[in-house]
Amino acid sequence: MTTRAEALARLSQQPDTVQPGLVYVVEAFRPEDAEAVCDLFYRVYQDAYPVDMYYIPDAVRGAVAEGALYPVVARLAGGEVIGFAALYRSSPPFAGLLEFGLGMVHPAYRGSLILFHLTTELMDLMNSLPSVEAVYGEAVCDTIITQHSSALFGFREVALELELMPGGGSGRISCLAVFRNIRDRRRTLHAPAFCAGELGKLLAWAELDREVVALGEESLAAQATRLEVQTFAHAGVMRGNVYSLSGDGAAAMRQAEAAAAEQGCRVFQWFLNLAEPSAAAGAWPLARNGYRLGGLMPRWFDDDALLMQKLLDPPAVERINLYSDRAREIQAMTLAEPAL
Repeated sequence: MTTRAEALARLSQQPDTVQPGLVYVVEAFRPEDAEAVCDLFYRVYQDAYPVDMYYIPDAVRGAVAEGALYPVVARLAGGEVIGFAALYRSSPPFAGLLEFGLGMVHPAYRGSLILFHLTTELMDLMNSLPSVEAVYGEAVCDTIITQHSSALFGFREVALELELMPGGGSGRISCLAVFRNIRDRRRTLHAPAFCAGELGKLLAWAELDREVVALGEESLAAQATRLEVQTFAHAGVMRGNVYSLSGDGAAAMRQAEAAAAEQGCRVFQWFLNLAEPSAAAGAWPLARNGYRLGGLMPRWFDDDALLMQKLLDPPAVERINLYSDRAREIQAMTLAEPAL
């Protein structure tokens, strides 16, 4: 398999043959598009995109073949790819929840309607896939363009992920999490008392059919602690999934956080399974350890998740641009001290 360094060396030697103002078509990815897709990633990000796969054509083809990536492209008559968007598997443990994103346009076509056309095509693809039960996206907050587009296509605001991504210069970029259900059923959700009001609003905004059970801090612990932790050291982010917590659960979460901090993480996220009372009750020790509400992440485990987040550096609130009143209300939730 080609390495990242080898792929970047090859891409850096290729001339950019894209000419502006030409007619394009938007349609599903074809295996022969892989080289042009990697070239587009290089034109947009140079060598800075953190995922190696998108510089390596065989890796892109392999991800599509195994059902981990469902792309659509904007293509010129000469085969050049000038736009890209995709559904893909990312952090959620539930395979039926895909991320909706990776939208990009070649610099020569910025300001066009390509992203709108890509999103329309991707929505049609999404609705045709029986294995996809819900989709979510992380709309960047350094601009409102992606947020606006998400709203136009029926996505609902559910969380604000503060300082999630490295940005240009010394700053970081927050992301608004947006969600769209495709097929679902009524579920039970355990709402920790100190954030039950906020969860109620988020459930209503997302139009989710849930039986909400009030949860006190004294909820019984499970027989075992079950956690999964992902560390994205290049981005300075730790993500942890909490399935259940026993009596040692709070200590296990602190240990995972400390290990991630040693690897350079500055942003810590825990996704608590709200179908499991012991996992949901983990919100209390997290809140006492400096965590604040991030929001609701529907269908994260198939069942819904509560996002709790902690930053080692104060968020640059002045750099967060939000499109909707609901998003601004979510921002207020994320900045408020937990009312324990």
